Amino acid sequence: MRKRTRQLLEEWQIPHIEVGGVTLVHRADWKLCVLRIFNEQCAFHGYEMFKLFEDNRIRADMDWSASWASNTLPTSEEILAQLYEAPNELGYVELVFSKKC
Repeated sequence: MRKRTRQLLEEWQIPHIEVGGVTLVHRADWKLCVLRIFNEQCAFHGYEMFKLFEDNRIRADMDWSASWASNTLPTSEEILAQLYEAPNELGYVELVFSKKC
């Protein structure tokens, strides 16, 4: 069995929101989340960044997304550097990861 993103975020008590079926982590919690993903040795598949509008709609920005094979996974520092390079208006990220249990 695999535990997926939302289930793990809830277990780890990392703040997140659900919008349109997408689990999003706010900019303030990116570092905590990425470091936990690495510390827990999860399978980290990629991310996609989103803008959240006042009416709770979201818009993905394909210029700020990444995916990789397990043998080409960047370091946590490289991933965080990529995330923090994004414009401030992209304040949320969907981190795609899972863990065998």
